[in-house]
Amino acid sequence: MNDAVHHGEALRRGEASRSASEQLRRNPDSFARMFSAANAKFLHYMVSISGVAREDRVLDVACGPGACTLAFAERCRRAVGLDTSGELVARARDEAVRRGAGNVAFIKGEVERMAFGDGAFDAAVCRFAFHHFTNPDRVFAEMARVVGPRGWMVVADVTASEDPARAALHNELERLCDPTHARTLAASEFERIFAAHGFHVALKIARKSRSSVEEWTSFGPAPPENIPAIRAMLEDAVDDDRPGLALQRDAGTIRLIHTSVSFVLERAG
Repeated sequence: MNDAVHHGEALRRGEASRSASEQLRRNPDSFARMFSAANAKFLHYMVSISGVAREDRVLDVACGPGACTLAFAERCRRAVGLDTSGELVARARDEAVRRGAGNVAFIKGEVERMAFGDGAFDAAVCRFAFHHFTNPDRVFAEMARVVGPRGWMVVADVTASEDPARAALHNELERLCDPTHARTLAASEFERIFAAHGFHVALKIARKSRSSVEEWTSFGPAPPENIPAIRAMLEDAVDDDRPGLALQRDAGTIRLIHTSVSFVLERAG
C-alpha cells in the first residue's frame, strides 16, 4: 500500500467521529438532491413495490430531510419519519408544511432505542441508511418490534461483496469518501438479520448504478484531503475483480459500479 493510501487511512480515522448533522453542515446541497426528479423516481419505485395500503401507518427510519416519508404519506393513513439529526428533522418538517402534508410527523430520536410501543406501525421502511448504522442488527430488531404482527418492511441499501477481503476494501473506500459511513453489508448478511428477527424476503431486486470517481466523490462531498488516497486505492484495485463494487477503466477515467438491493419483507409464518 502506497504513502497516499496510508495518509488517507490516518485522515479517515480522524474524520470518523463526525456526525450526520456535521456532514449536512459541510454540504447541505447533497441533502437537497433527495428531492430531485431522479430521486423521486426511485421513491415511486419503493412505494410501488411495497404494496402499501391506504390504512397503513408507516415508519421511515433514518428519514433525513423527509423525502421518503412524504412519498409514502401520499399513499397511507399516516407516515412518521425518525432521525437522529435535529437539523434534518427540522428540514423535513418545513418541507411537510410547504407541501401541506397533514398526515406526517417527524421525530428526533435514537434508531437503536425507538420511543414507540410494540406494534405501533403497520410497516417500516429504510432507504440507503443501513451502511451508516454501527449496529444494524439492533436497528432492525427495533424496526421488527414496532411493526405489528401482519406488518411488512422495505429496506433498500447498497451491498458489498460476499468475500470479506473485497468487502473490507469496499468499505475502506466508502469511509474515505464519506466519513459518516459505517459498513456496507453483503446481501446475505441482510437476509440473516431479517430472518433472525422473524422476517422473510418476499421480493428482492438488485440494481446497479454507475458513476465516475469525480461524480462519486462530489456527492458527499469527500473531504478534499482524502481524494488522493481514494484515487490511489482505485488505481491499485481497478484491474482486479471487485464483486459488489465493480471498477472499470473508461476513456482515461475510473468508473465505479455499485450494487444496491431493495428487499420487501414480511413476517415469517
